[in-house]
Amino acid sequence: MQVQHEQSQEEIIQALHRQVEELTAANLVLQEQLARKEQFTAMIAHELRGPLTPIISYAEMVARPNQPRETIQRRTSIIISQARRMDRLINDLLDASRLSSGQFTLARKLCDVVALAKEVVEQLSPVAPYHKFVVQAPDTPIVGNWDSCRLQQALGEQWSARVRPWPLHYQVHR
Repeated sequence: MQVQHEQSQEEIIQALHRQVEELTAANLVLQEQLARKEQFTAMIAHELRGPLTPIISYAEMVARPNQPRETIQRRTSIIISQARRMDRLINDLLDASRLSSGQFTLARKLCDVVALAKEVVEQLSPVAPYHKFVVQAPDTPIVGNWDSCRLQQALGEQWSARVRPWPLHYQVHR
């Protein structure tokens, strides 16, 4: 009888050790998921800040008195473009759940990457007024089936990241 009792205790101890190991592993997985979620939240906050600077800068420029109509229209179109960029970024938050469920898609359509690059440079101009952006590209369009919104976002982030650390009057070539 006593041998049976000792085996039962040993089995109980082994079962408890397995449960502790399983709970420890599950806890590590949850900690990793929480860290990824915090990184994602920080990245989204950073991305949402990006369009705010040109929106505020151009809104302040538009608010100045006695400006030509075409200047106001151009600056207003940039404000609208950046507001739409913010809208896309917010939609990206929603895409995160689609990505995890396997329902994420790219909005690909014909797009001229040269025109897109020039548009991004124009939008970044008020953010870096003492920098000169030089787009070295062919005179002919480079058209492909791409997600223009995602390309615009990537180009804007790459160029704005290069502007921040450099001194005044620096040329950024792309």
